[in-house]
Amino acid sequence: ESPNARGDLFLYRANLATVAPDAGWSEVGLQSWMAGRLFEQAFNRVLEVEPELPTREALIRVAQGINFYIANGILSATDPGGRQPTPCFVLMVVRNGRWVQEYPAPTNPRNQDCSEDNLYQLVTSRSLGVITLSATTSEAQPTSVAEAEPDLENPEELDE
Repeated sequence: ESPNARGDLFLYRANLATVAPDAGWSEVGLQSWMAGRLFEQAFNRVLEVEPELPTREALIRVAQGINFYIANGILSATDPGGRQPTPCFVLMVVRNGRWVQEYPAPTNPRNQDCSEDNLYQLVTSRSLGVITLSATTSEAQPTSVAEAEPDLENPEELDE
């Protein structure tokens, strides 16, 4: 979705600008926003069933029944209740100070690669980092990394 389009991406950015104008947005922040909106959707459904005294059990049951979630246009269809992510993605790059779609070729505004081969499985974790391998393409076993992993959430400024 275009960052300037109306919808949850716009709403996330507008709220962030209100509560933390100097913070700038991040992938982790956006993921947290989407998780919060999913919680809100589940809780609102619980209130329809148990308006007087919603319970944790009801919230879990309702959340497990949400099998279609798009975060109001931010995500491709996911199945959080079935614990199934979307295989769809696009690769965006910055050119001349603007985000442009690199892959797949943007023949239309919603062109995505939705191959099931895009899904990976977490096979191990260590301390606060993770090591992932493709569940479908790699026979290699995870190896330890002696040096610190790069901080992908706070990259260096882009040199254009």
